[in-house]
Amino acid sequence: MEHDNENPSNQALVKLANNLVLAQEGRHLNDLEKIILEQTLEGRSYKQMEAPAEAGTLKNIGSNLWKILTEALGEKVTKPTVGAKLTLYIRSQNYSESSPVHDTSFEAESQNPSSSETIGFQKEQLSLEDS
Repeated sequence: MEHDNENPSNQALVKLANNLVLAQEGRHLNDLEKIILEQTLEGRSYKQMEAPAEAGTLKNIGSNLWKILTEALGEKVTKPTVGAKLTLYIRSQNYSESSPVHDTSFEAESQNPSSSETIGFQKEQLSLEDS
């Protein structure tokens, strides 16, 4: 089922941003980053945001978040463009809201053998080939 003409929900964009931050920084969005992103996607200015911090603090946190997303996506992300950039990324990845977003590191870790198991297997293979 194609949804090319529909925009992903703000929830899907926040989920994607969280996964991008996780992949880039090794951590999840913190509460203020999540509030800033959600309210930015709703079209609010920093002064209009309902958050437990002043607009200047929100702007600094938001600026840092846009830098992290810029690094993760490989193209400039700003407050006015974050929604469009995340939406384009979702579309380019053939994303559907019901499927996991880009980051699959948790699944990969549980399904792939550890590096020591892999090395042991490779050594075993080499010794079998030498015989």
